[in-house]
Amino acid sequence: MLWELFITFLKIGIVSFGGGYAVIPLIQYEVASRGWLESAEYQETISIAGMAPGPIATNSATLVGYKTAGLGGAIMSTLGMVIPSLRALWFKRGH
Repeated sequence: MLWELFITFLKIGIVSFGGGYAVIPLIQYEVASRGWLESAEYQETISIAGMAPGPIATNSATLVGYKTAGLGGAIMSTLGMVIPSLRALWFKRGH
């Protein structure tokens, strides 16, 4: 389950152009197709993610991971979502 969360959010992180709000439907599709959360529970997650400080896409990944697999799920989902951005930043700096 942890690996599946990581890979799913890594893919989302790679293709997340247009900002966090543009990625919400993609996250919803992935969550629904895997049966991780019910529709109402996902909507509640997005509402909480929007109120929390920070990027909504990363907050959503963290909350989905936490609700599906606890603290480990939150960590793996967050890492999957942010690694593509960190990698781009690393190469932008010339490393």
